[in-house]
Amino acid sequence: MLNFYSTIQAKFLLILVPLLIYGATTSYDFAVDDHGIINDHAHVLAGVDGIDEIFTTNYRNGILQFNDGLYRPLSLAIFATFEEIAPGSPMPGHFLNIALCALITVLIFFLVKEFPVKDPKKTAFWTALFFAIMPVHTEVVANIKSLDELLSITFALTTCISILSYLKNRNVAFIGLAALTFFLALLSKESSLTYLAIIPLIIYVFFPSTSLKSSAVLMFPLATIAGIWLYIRHTVLSNMPALDPEVFGMLNNPLTIINNYPDQLASALNVQLTGLYKLFVPYPLLHDYSYDYFPVVKMASMYGAFLLALFIALAGITVWGVYRRKYWAFGLAFYGITISPVANIIFQNSTIFGERLLFTPSLGIAFTIVILASKIKAPKALIWGPVILSFVYGFLSFDRQQYWKNNDTLFAQDITHLENSARGNYNYATSLYKKYKDIDRSEAYKDEALIYFDRAISIYPDYLDAWNNKGSLHIFAKEYSLAEKSFLKVIEIQPLYGKAYFNLAVVYQETEKYALAAEYYQKAIDHNISNADAYYGLGYNLGFINKMDEAKAAFEKTIKLDANYSKAYVQLGKIYGQSGQAEKSINAFKKSIALNPNDAESHFYLGITYLNAGNKVEGQKSIEVAYRLDPNFNNVGQILQQLKAQ
Repeated sequence: MLNFYSTIQAKFLLILVPLLIYGATTSYDFAVDDHGIINDHAHVLAGVDGIDEIFTTNYRNGILQFNDGLYRPLSLAIFATFEEIAPGSPMPGHFLNIALCALITVLIFFLVKEFPVKDPKKTAFWTALFFAIMPVHTEVVANIKSLDELLSITFALTTCISILSYLKNRNVAFIGLAALTFFLALLSKESSLTYLAIIPLIIYVFFPSTSLKSSAVLMFPLATIAGIWLYIRHTVLSNMPALDPEVFGMLNNPLTIINNYPDQLASALNVQLTGLYKLFVPYPLLHDYSYDYFPVVKMASMYGAFLLALFIALAGITVWGVYRRKYWAFGLAFYGITISPVANIIFQNSTIFGERLLFTPSLGIAFTIVILASKIKAPKALIWGPVILSFVYGFLSFDRQQYWKNNDTLFAQDITHLENSARGNYNYATSLYKKYKDIDRSEAYKDEALIYFDRAISIYPDYLDAWNNKGSLHIFAKEYSLAEKSFLKVIEIQPLYGKAYFNLAVVYQETEKYALAAEYYQKAIDHNISNADAYYGLGYNLGFINKMDEAKAAFEKTIKLDANYSKAYVQLGKIYGQSGQAEKSINAFKKSIALNPNDAESHFYLGITYLNAGNKVEGQKSIEVAYRLDPNFNNVGQILQQLKAQ
């Protein structure tokens, strides 16, 4: 009788499970980091034309030239391609994530089945299945931005399989394939570099007959590829602006503000224990663990001493097991090696913790569980244990992924567990603010948003984005004095925060303090908010204080930055009309109408310009169109009656 684990049905099941768990995400929106990495990333939004910039700049360079010190061009290039094919659609990204998740599951099977363990295909099947159903993986698969994680492990696993295929068949083509896929893994995510340790570990534990010389020959092409990648990465990043101080700030990683290493280490070990716990007990799963979710742990405390002893013991057992070529120890070592770049133990990372950071390391835990379980001689009644566990974890994964539908569903679900997280409260407050602004102008939304903005600020008083968004909410509610206080507080905390200057300019514009508005639009531009909206606001307010030449220059700059900015053409048309340049005025209004045919203002002032130039026929036509579009605009009805009476 054919062993089930050798059948095509087994492989099909491994593909089917991720599709069943995550299939619904194809209808989901962008969420959390998707917005920054895709929707707000200038190089991604440029489509295929932005790919050159993507490969020659750091990861978040397209977000106002923010330097995060990362180089991950491959996923961004794919996002840019999707933007070219289906602009603004999240569906291609979700489809690709699900497909890669299914592919990864199959790759795990094909890798592990090459290990000389007892019943290799059975071990490979259950390792792959447990990996596929782990609830902590929902953040990676359901969040489009995490394509970098998926690509990294996809190419890294392919590299491992290629190396083992070479050992088996001695076909040099497999070395070439391994070098190529390893390079692609590195272009996906920096942590792929850890496979320079993982591959020798695989050879040492599972293929002890391979000589040290042969291992070195195998690793030389990969080490060369790593060196080339490091050179490219260094060259790109050395030409970028200075590393942004927010990258290693306390909001992202509060471990960075702990003054002594022993307490820093104890606190980091507590975070790592939380990660291990969530692999086995996936509750609660959250989108954010930043300041101040984790407490500071004193190394001198009983708990600190326990953590140190626990992890020294785990490390010791793992090293001993690897030395003795114990298969279960390989899984623990795999976990330790792949988690090390983000563990905040050897060096500081830009984030304290995230479930996505467990994605690749969890493969080691899945393998160790299967190896240890295979050694247990369980009664027949317990044979169904792995199947039941698979259903439970699969259900938990399916249940969690539904909250990743969009920011609103995710933030509302998680907020009850994030009372100590500044960003968690900020995210939920911002979600409520957007509902108030775009969906339902209920005072309840506004009041609740303010409560959570204040909670975020109470946890982290220097939280610039929280102060800024709180002020923006006050602008929308026409509470301009409160808005002004919020933005002035931002500038007090960080004078280089350009968005605060821009928003203060909006406050002064709405309160008809045009000179101040113009001054703060200029300050926003001087502080790197040099977009079309800033230049338009500058020109608009300069016009009110009769600085027409400067206003004209600002509107021309607006159009240079955004050739489709129809309102800038309207304002230029007015300026040209006031200076007697009828032809330029008419052309500007026509350009505005071409961009926005239903704009009553453009038609109205085009008509006025025609009338002033003595062209009554064209003037009346434009006035009639303006009246049809908006009978209440300015005094269009009265002018039209006068024209018809003549």
